[in-house]
Amino acid sequence: MASSTQCTQFKLMLIRVAELLTEANVKDLAFLCNDIKPARAATLTNARDLFAELQGHGLLNDRDVHVLINWLEELRLNEASKHVKEYREKYLDCTPQECDRCIEHEDHRLKYFCLSCDRQVCAECIIKLHDRSTRCDVVEIAGVPNRICALREEGKTQLQVLKGNCETTKNLWTDKKEFLFKCREKVRKEIQSDYLATQEKLDKHKRSLMKNLDEKELSDLKTLMSEREKIERLSNNLESLTIDVNASSINSLNELRRINAVLKQIQKIKDKIEEQEMKVNQKTVDFSYRKIANDGLFGLTVSCSLVGGVELQKKQLLHLYDERQLNGGVRLICIDPKDPTNEYWRHLVPTGDKISPIVMSCINLYYHNIQHVLFATGKTVYIIHPHWTGFIHDSVETISSFLIDKIDEGSWITSIAAHHPTNDQYDELLITVSYSTLIREYRVTGEPLRQIETKDRIPSVRFVAYVNDLFAVSGLGCKDVILLKVNDGGALKQSGILKPPPSSTNLFPACLIWPGYTWLILFVDTTQDNIWKVAHYQKTGEFIKVCAEGTICCDTDIPVSITRWENEGFVSFADDSVKNFTY
Repeated sequence: MASSTQCTQFKLMLIRVAELLTEANVKDLAFLCNDIKPARAATLTNARDLFAELQGHGLLNDRDVHVLINWLEELRLNEASKHVKEYREKYLDCTPQECDRCIEHEDHRLKYFCLSCDRQVCAECIIKLHDRSTRCDVVEIAGVPNRICALREEGKTQLQVLKGNCETTKNLWTDKKEFLFKCREKVRKEIQSDYLATQEKLDKHKRSLMKNLDEKELSDLKTLMSEREKIERLSNNLESLTIDVNASSINSLNELRRINAVLKQIQKIKDKIEEQEMKVNQKTVDFSYRKIANDGLFGLTVSCSLVGGVELQKKQLLHLYDERQLNGGVRLICIDPKDPTNEYWRHLVPTGDKISPIVMSCINLYYHNIQHVLFATGKTVYIIHPHWTGFIHDSVETISSFLIDKIDEGSWITSIAAHHPTNDQYDELLITVSYSTLIREYRVTGEPLRQIETKDRIPSVRFVAYVNDLFAVSGLGCKDVILLKVNDGGALKQSGILKPPPSSTNLFPACLIWPGYTWLILFVDTTQDNIWKVAHYQKTGEFIKVCAEGTICCDTDIPVSITRWENEGFVSFADDSVKNFTY
């Protein structure tokens, strides 16, 4: 009976305290309880819910109210604290030892503990608040020791498993460390091997250049000695004529004839001396060493000035030559691809940049029913419009250019490609830049259109060709050409791979074009095999056939670029020769 009376008085005490607490007081009390989660504390608006939470966490019951007293005094809620103290003085000294009763359900005792909510609950709480839908883990308080033992064993088992997993992870880390070390060592060996191979090629090229220079020096010495002998003979003749002039008489008709003949000989010698003077003043040489600034595959071994070629029409191939060191610009020479010795016209395009690489598009940019030739050096794009007579292109009509000012300092344009769509005409072009993974699209006016990021697909772009939203991209040092598709949202998706021809090894792409409906790629082998091949591919990347191939015997046999007109292709070589093929 005493227990029932105490319980009733405990609830009456809480009711009186609740009447004195505001919503702000309730939140402050909930804040002081570290066991109440912040999300739950934010939902507590009345004292009844707060007392239920405190009871569930074992902080408040009819036999223990000191925590509530301390918090009320800390918040200076003295009137509420007074009711709790009166209850403690009157009832707690004679409290029998029995289970706590639930504040929510006073007829039920707190005989269970909810592990999920971390609070004591009664049977009614389990049915109404802790049903299966909340997936709470409830255990009888009397069975807590057994549950503790079970959880302890489960914890030990999980710890053993985790220790094993940790050891496995450590072993995997060690394996990864060794793998990375081996990969680095392999790359170091490959770099050393490539360096030695490149050094060998450079030494060979140096020996060839020095041999040519020595032979030219010997030839020039012979020419100089011959010119010197002629000058000496002319000088001796002049001395002889001087004696004759001084010794001649003035009273004889024969002497008059003789002196007249001497003057005629003097005039002839004068003409010969002037001719020799002109020859001596001609100091042009044909053995100048031209260093080609190029970060491409052959930049270190090819010393020719030919940059590449583009077909203007069926019988006109336009070659570009780097003559910046000699003449301060790029030389355009239009030839017959079937007979390279047949030259139509030539034109020099002055350029300010004499160091950066020169790159060109091997496909014309065709818009407004006019063909345009594209090349770039440094940060500047040049657009050449050849003059059309109705039958042939006979000269250069206009030249325009624009500067790509958003390129980082120390970088330059590494490739340029014209947009060759399947149907309509476009005035768009692509460029790539050194030390960048971006593909930049521009109009011929210099207006930037879009930027395509390829770093997740191609770490270092070497050159690119494209049609509409399909891009064929070659990375520096990569054997394969990757096909990338740009969707409407601007994201890249790989749609295929253009692999080197079957049964071919050590082939690297050197030039790539989209001639319409298919791809053409020039592959070159820089190893001891020294072969080159032009391969034909479908739009989706399937290999069709090898259209042309050959062997590189020396530096002049190296293919520089490919171009096309209709179904006929042309390969331009370092020695200015041209090979045609059909595809």
